[in-house]
Amino acid sequence: MTDDKNVLFPLNILVAEDASDIRMLFHRLLKRYGATVVEATDGADALNKNLASVDIVLMDLEMPVLDGYAAAPQMRAAGYQGPIVALTGHSVADAKSDRRKFNFDGYLQKPVSSENLVNMIRLHCPQKGD
Repeated sequence: MTDDKNVLFPLNILVAEDASDIRMLFHRLLKRYGATVVEATDGADALNKNLASVDIVLMDLEMPVLDGYAAAPQMRAAGYQGPIVALTGHSVADAKSDRRKFNFDGYLQKPVSSENLVNMIRLHCPQKGD
């Protein structure tokens, strides 16, 4: 990974995560690399954000109110065409079996390293993050 602290500039990243401490860690890390971060506490909150301004969504799979499995298809139905990366505390291999069904573009297993997180974002948003 590059040492460039603006490697994710000018990306707008939506982080949907119910655990406030994890959400805060993602926010700080992504901001450190130049991204603008929008936070959502669950899938329903994420759907209420201005999705037209979002370049990529990082979505926890297990959240109250509306989980990532239910929120991702609703985002697609609402017209969001950008990448949605699932965040899971379970095995990525298990989660990938439902990849197409739930419209996820990638998966990251928590805890995720900053290098893997940034690389996944750059993979799905190369034109803006490079």
